[in-house]
Amino acid sequence: MTGEDLARTADGMRSPLRMHRRRVAGGVVLAVTGEVDLATVDDLLGGIRETIELATDLGVAVLVDLRAVSFLGAAGLRVLVTAYEGCVTAGLALRVIADHSPVLRPLRLTGTDRLLTILSALPVAMTSKDRDDTP
Repeated sequence: MTGEDLARTADGMRSPLRMHRRRVAGGVVLAVTGEVDLATVDDLLGGIRETIELATDLGVAVLVDLRAVSFLGAAGLRVLVTAYEGCVTAGLALRVIADHSPVLRPLRLTGTDRLLTILSALPVAMTSKDRDDTP
């Protein structure tokens, strides 16, 4: 099976936030596209929770790729902190991938960047063995 596109809300409606989950060597990547605000934060939280569950089953890291996010609001920051706490509880590493101001600025202004590990790209070791399949 190829990676999973996660584009439905809990009530089955189409979400404006696009998410795609895929396995890579040593991790599960949740790539997010769109705006993370009050209207979409529940969708992101659900996608991250599912990704943590899968990563826990596989014993690998969680990578949340926000390079295609155009806005990260306070609600999104709270979800990232919740994800961090969930990963700590599960004994997993969490890496946030971000490389542009609409995401990095709120992370820095709130100090959330001191809690999370922020990368500008997927580590080369993880991209060299991409697996676009999830069990």
